[in-house]
Amino acid sequence: MVKDDGLAAGKGVVVTNNRNEALAHAQSCFDAGGSVVIEEFLDGPEVSVFVLCDGRTTVALSPAQDFKRIFDNDEGPNTGGMGAYTPLEWAPEGLVQEVIDAWPSRPSTRWPAAARRSLACCSLAWR
Repeated sequence: MVKDDGLAAGKGVVVTNNRNEALAHAQSCFDAGGSVVIEEFLDGPEVSVFVLCDGRTTVALSPAQDFKRIFDNDEGPNTGGMGAYTPLEWAPEGLVQEVIDAWPSRPSTRWPAAARRSLACCSLAWR
C-alpha cells in the first residue's frame, strides 16, 4: 500500500500488487510536493473505533466499518467514504477494549492541558 502522507479525503491510497502502479502513485505524490507512507497490506476487514475524550475520561463508541472502494468485492479506487454502518454483528466481543488497550497511551492522557485548565472541549480520536 502506498499512501499520500497528507490530507487526501481517503483517496490518496493505492492498494496494488503491481510495482509500477505503486511507484507511479508515489511519484505523483512526490511531484505534488508531498511524501508517502508505505505499508504492508493486511488482508481482512477494517474497523474504525472512535473514542470521545474530554481531557479526563474517555468513552468508546460502537465500532464502525465504512465502504472504501467504489465497486463491490472491494474493487476499484477508494471513494473517500460512501457510508458506514454500526453495530458490526461479526466483530468479536471485546474488540473495542482490545483496541483501547493497544494504544501507546490512553486517549485521556493526550489532552491533559485542557483538563488542567477546565476547558470545555471534547476531542475525537480514532484508530
